[in-house]
Amino acid sequence: MLRFLRYIFIFCLLAFSTKLISQELEALKSELPVLKDKQKADLYLKIAVLYAEKYGQPDSVLHYSSKASTLSKQINYTTTAIKAQLYNSIGYEQKNDFERAISILNELLVDKDNSSIKGNIYYHLGQTYYRAGDNKMAIENLIESVESFRIIKNEDGLILAYCKLADALEHDLQHEEAKKYKNKALELLPKIKNPYPKLIALSIISSIYFDLRESDPRNLDTCIIFAQEAFHLMKEKGYFMKANRILNTISDSYYVKKDYKNALLYCIESLKYRKYLMPGEIIMSYMKYSDCSSALGQNENALIYLDSIKQTLPYINVQYYRLGYYERLYEYNKDAGNHIKAYEGVKHFMQLKDSLYNVEKSTAINELAQKYNKVENEKIIGELNQQKEIDKLQIRSLFSFAGIAILLLLSLSFFIANQLLKTN
Repeated sequence: MLRFLRYIFIFCLLAFSTKLISQELEALKSELPVLKDKQKADLYLKIAVLYAEKYGQPDSVLHYSSKASTLSKQINYTTTAIKAQLYNSIGYEQKNDFERAISILNELLVDKDNSSIKGNIYYHLGQTYYRAGDNKMAIENLIESVESFRIIKNEDGLILAYCKLADALEHDLQHEEAKKYKNKALELLPKIKNPYPKLIALSIISSIYFDLRESDPRNLDTCIIFAQEAFHLMKEKGYFMKANRILNTISDSYYVKKDYKNALLYCIESLKYRKYLMPGEIIMSYMKYSDCSSALGQNENALIYLDSIKQTLPYINVQYYRLGYYERLYEYNKDAGNHIKAYEGVKHFMQLKDSLYNVEKSTAINELAQKYNKVENEKIIGELNQQKEIDKLQIRSLFSFAGIAILLLLSLSFFIANQLLKTN
């Protein structure tokens, strides 16, 4: 019965979100047949931008940005052709095809005619590298983005670059540098009038305060304030694809504060915008829903949403999501007394963990080399080198001991031989 009600609940959410998305886009699409040349190319691009920034449907982003690019090239409409290629890269980044997105952006960067949008190219390169896990390249490109936006005095672009750079630096444990760019973003925030950059800035700033919770627990309350402001702006202006990150940040903050009731309420709210989520975001929402339900002692709900994760996993090939799923499959079935399913969970969890460990182990030396200039890793490398020297000394000692043992055996042999000769 609970499972049936769950599906009814999701169906209602989908109906709600479909109504939200249809009106604005359908009105624009209805204009396409009567337009030609530049006007049509611009409208294709506008639809691609709406899908990219508001509604989170990367296939539609790719479809309309490609149409804008093709038509613009046919009529030598350079400005829209360049912007269309930029949004084509954004579509691939949203689909987690980071290699293709980076390739398109690098091609745009090489073309000198694209200097007017250089800041945007660097910004999206930084964001794509960040999502791909290459923090070093993310920071390098975001610094270039800051400089490009500063030169042309583009405050909307600048606040985005400040925020994303602060986010990347915090992720890289460069706390003081991260704080510097976060403060720059906060100084600039009152000047930002356009809703999209303001919304993104509020969202990232709230996440940074969440990351700073260990240095000061009050940062959790500050995080919630910024995220709440972002949420109200998101609803007012219809940027629904940002709902997941914003609402999950609020939910995470309440969860850390052990206010599981409010944490669960914001999980439920985020699922109203399921239509606009990427598969990975859907999985994370269900994981959070399951965690909050478990924390409140609602084991049946926790297990129901684990089932939803299982249904979504085939659509995204990321092993860490599977690891999170099997960990919860073990924990929550164990709590519910379902020992067979708990065993299944722990068995798959250990297999995946071993597999991921072997992959990570092969890149560990490279990671240490890349981060050698950081104090934390210098200490680790120093300890590793010290251990290496100890190992060398142990090996030398072993060889020395073996050499001494051989000499003693030879001496003993000569002594016994001499004694035998004397006896004879």
